[in-house]
Order: sequence, then structure tokens, then C-alpha cells
Amino acid sequence: MIIDVTKRLIDMTTGLGMIDIQDSDQLDEKGVPIKIGSPFTLRLACIRALLSGFRGEENEAPEKKLERYELAERIMKNDKPKLSHSEIAEIKGRVAKAWIGALICGQVTRMLDEGKPEK
Repeated sequence: MIIDVTKRLIDMTTGLGMIDIQDSDQLDEKGVPIKIGSPFTLRLACIRALLSGFRGEENEAPEKKLERYELAERIMKNDKPKLSHSEIAEIKGRVAKAWIGALICGQVTRMLDEGKPEK
């Protein structure tokens, strides 16, 4: 399947695109890291879920972790990566672990299911 990972997740209460807020390397006058925001996209949700570690995975084989890392790299480098059905299932499962609530998991699942078959 070809998945458009540039799609933005939407905040249902406002109808606006969600923003991912991170601390920057720069500090304000009080020495507090300055917050920066970027669009919260399908790409970001997938990469975060793939690169996160979860309880029970402490002894997971390094090869399995490398597979997830390489999948995250492919998603990072391509706006419309080709993903297999098993890769999509892996992402969905990890997103469900990373975000317990339905807001992000529901949108990610729909976006992945809307992928286009390869030509």
C-alpha cells in the first residue's frame, strides 16, 4: 500500500490540525527551554510509535528493533512510502500502545486504511 504520511492529525474539539510541541535547544531569559511547534502528522505518529519501547520488550531481539528502526527511516525519507500489510499492522499495534486514547489511534488507523494499492 502507498500511504501519504504528510496528512495532519486533527484536534476534534477545534477542527484544527494538531501541533507537536517540543523543547528547543534555545533557552529564554529565565533559562527555560523555548517551546517550538510543528504539525503533528501521520509520519510523526508512525515514527514515534515505531521507535518507542514498551513494557515487556526489554529482551526483544536486536534484529526486531533494527527492522522497526529501518521502517521508521523509510517513513521519514518518503512522503508516500510503500508499506506491506504486515508493516501497517505493526504500526497500528504500536500506535495503540503509544497512545491509549482514541483520538490519535483512531485517526492513524483510518489514514493507514485509506492507503492506495501499489501500481
